[in-house]
Amino acid sequence: MYRYITIPGPQIEVKELTPQQKAEDFRYLTQLVADVYPFADAVKQEKGLIDINERADEYVAKAEKTSDNKAFLSLLYEYMITLQQAGHAEILYSESYNPVLSYCYRIPKNAYRTQHYWSRLASSLPFYSHSSLNVRYRNGTYELVEEAQLDGVTLPPGTQILKIDGLLTDDYVRSLMSRIRLTLDPLLDKLFVQDLFAVDPGENVLDWEVDFLKPNGEHVVLEVPKLTGYADRMATDQTYSQNTNVITRQLDGTKTGYIKIFSFGRSSKEADRSIIQEFMRKYGQDLDKLILDVRGNGGGEQDYWTDLLLRPLLKEPIDAEFDGAIKSRFKERLGFRFTIYRKFVTSTLTNAKLYGVSSVEKIANPSDLDDTWVTYRVNKHLTPLDSFPFNGNVYVLIDGNSFSAADSFAMTMQKLKLGTLVGTPTAGGDSEYLEPYRFSLPNSGILFRLEPERNWNQNGQTNEIYGTQPDIRLQPSEYPTEYPSDYEIDTLLRDSWIQRIIQE
Repeated sequence: MYRYITIPGPQIEVKELTPQQKAEDFRYLTQLVADVYPFADAVKQEKGLIDINERADEYVAKAEKTSDNKAFLSLLYEYMITLQQAGHAEILYSESYNPVLSYCYRIPKNAYRTQHYWSRLASSLPFYSHSSLNVRYRNGTYELVEEAQLDGVTLPPGTQILKIDGLLTDDYVRSLMSRIRLTLDPLLDKLFVQDLFAVDPGENVLDWEVDFLKPNGEHVVLEVPKLTGYADRMATDQTYSQNTNVITRQLDGTKTGYIKIFSFGRSSKEADRSIIQEFMRKYGQDLDKLILDVRGNGGGEQDYWTDLLLRPLLKEPIDAEFDGAIKSRFKERLGFRFTIYRKFVTSTLTNAKLYGVSSVEKIANPSDLDDTWVTYRVNKHLTPLDSFPFNGNVYVLIDGNSFSAADSFAMTMQKLKLGTLVGTPTAGGDSEYLEPYRFSLPNSGILFRLEPERNWNQNGQTNEIYGTQPDIRLQPSEYPTEYPSDYEIDTLLRDSWIQRIIQE
């Protein structure tokens, strides 16, 4: 159906919203979230953060008092990031117009025409920053990875950060819940942030006051200068992924094959299929082990990994069950439009051709969900496709940046016992019954998507909070993951995670 995309018309400027319009937009949004967002209670109970529904009136009042459209958008960002504490939630700026999808989503045509305006405003928001410090979260503390110089003071590796702007680091991290996603360390049952200095402290704020504790016990308080913009901690991967989405290597001196997949995006699917198939035809029969590296893979489409990785690994057809729950108010809000969506939108997760779905059925809710939820079981019949000439063991490398479709891939490989997961817990984001759905605000026209489905990992934990847990856990309570400096064979052979698999 995506062949029938049309142009909604030229992009338009949005007039300054009135206080009443801004309040109406947030009143619509907070009611929508109360009706369909599936993680409010889990975020409170399992992450110890606020239930966003308890702050609905507060957000409506704040929206009404915002000074202009830019301030309104900034508040919306804070609200969306609070939702991101579990699952997908984001403002959209480049959605293509499709009349069928527009109808199913209840998004007016003109809303698509406002995207450039809101994107331009968003680019001017001082949201992200960074510092020159190389900081790692390790065993519940934040410490310097390498030596740093501040105001003539030498801070050696291992120096701990105790406070930021007068707050203990744990309290400082919790204060950022509306500014950046916080990750749960399940071993220590505490929240941490992947980049301690990623949130801009304010347009007119030039630095952070930081309390350091050196390895020798010396305590020092220093100003850490703010650097503007987001610091990409995965620069090596970004450089490689600009040129190719897949890297294949036969690791010399071992019977181990290595395939790195940066993204499961559909745009590179056919080119990647050729690369993977050629590699496996050449080396597969001589390999004892195959490493599928999805560290840092932010997701994409499930049909990518279904067709290019999972089905080629199957030796015979297999049946599998996948469960997901949505709030009953979701369908009540959309009514017949959702029926049309499920019937005519080919990309939906229950599409038989793309995902091997044989049937979908309602089942009894888990014990922790009441009758305001509906749980569905998606039954799949998966058959071999372009089978690899490979009879060895599969290992999937995962980490805290494996999200969405990458999490779904890891979870499925584990569930079907097709591979061993190695690394750290994923970032979650799996969907089985329904992918993140699109909405728009009635007055501003801002487009956004929300994840309506709640599901569970193999340990019975909320996937979008705990992620998929590895079978072999490496670097417990440590972030960020150390990625290879490049993807040459010698470098890969020095990677401690890869070495762990080779020696397995």
